[in-house]
Amino acid sequence: MNRFPLLRLPYVALREVILSTDRSDVINLALSSRKTCRIINTTRNTVSMQKMSQDDVDGLSAFDKLNIACLETRENSTKVRKSIELRLSEQFAFSFLLSHYGNDSPVSRPSCTMSFRFQVNSINDRIEGPREIMRFQDLDVPVIIRSREKICTLWEDIDFGFRFLSYHFQQFKFRMESLEVNPRGADESKFSRFLRNSADFLRSSGKPDLSISNIELMTDSDLQTLLHNTDYYTIIIQGPGRFPDNFACETICLTIFNADGFTLKHLLNSKCERVCLKGTQMTSGDMREVLNNWMDGRLESLKDLHVELRDYLYIAVVLTGLSNRTGYDVNRTEKFMVIRRRDGKKARISIPKDERERKMFDMSICYY
Repeated sequence: MNRFPLLRLPYVALREVILSTDRSDVINLALSSRKTCRIINTTRNTVSMQKMSQDDVDGLSAFDKLNIACLETRENSTKVRKSIELRLSEQFAFSFLLSHYGNDSPVSRPSCTMSFRFQVNSINDRIEGPREIMRFQDLDVPVIIRSREKICTLWEDIDFGFRFLSYHFQQFKFRMESLEVNPRGADESKFSRFLRNSADFLRSSGKPDLSISNIELMTDSDLQTLLHNTDYYTIIIQGPGRFPDNFACETICLTIFNADGFTLKHLLNSKCERVCLKGTQMTSGDMREVLNNWMDGRLESLKDLHVELRDYLYIAVVLTGLSNRTGYDVNRTEKFMVIRRRDGKKARISIPKDERERKMFDMSICYY
């Protein structure tokens, strides 16, 4: 079979060939070498996200988008930011987002975005659509292309499929943006295995945000796998639900909605800078214990605490026993009170001013 010497053509002829070629084929051609990629990017049939319009991007298939991500990784562009979301639920999926910024400002809006999703399915799952074969490295994988945004990969062994895709996607150097966990509807043993398999992937991909729904359906072992030795920037838990007695987490920001199962013990065991608890069963007496623990030099990670109590907040109850302590100072106004302990660190506790705030306990920690 004779090969067409494409790169030996004069530039004008080469450009016309590239412009008349389907973009998917051009993307595959660009993957062959950096030189070829640079030549292609001098034409209007560019494969650089930095030169594409949003309409160009929206017309790409999910697999073309993955190949564009590969090219952007190879070029190591600082203006294209790559992030990934991992979703563990009844369906297990990797969701990707690429954003091109016209400048390096962290607050600028992206001029172009690209998203796509790869789902991990059993080959026996009943999914509508024709099956195709897609090559990942040296492995041919049956897939069903559901849309330009979504591809379902099919595996005889979904544990292997999850591990393989996790390893494959690591090469693209995506920043792990978030992990969404929802065990409802998922097979318990399969869910636990996926959770264990995801641990190494999480630890190698940055510090993500964690979101948990239906926590009451998770086993203590699953929670240990999820929270042990893995750093999260924020943790958001959608209650209601039980929490194991030994539940503890360490993160920058912990937010729990419908936190009726989250107790004082859980709060004291956690090491978080900011904690927001909605709909708890905690009382003013529990907040007194929080203040006493802080006065005794514990809760050193805590900077801000916001708790919605079961009943109205009574400042007098919170302060009970404080007068028996030495080496502290209290400065009280109509809106807040400031308690300074021996080391100079201060706790500022807000005083509710109207009916809407009567159940809210707000405490912030500072040195000034």
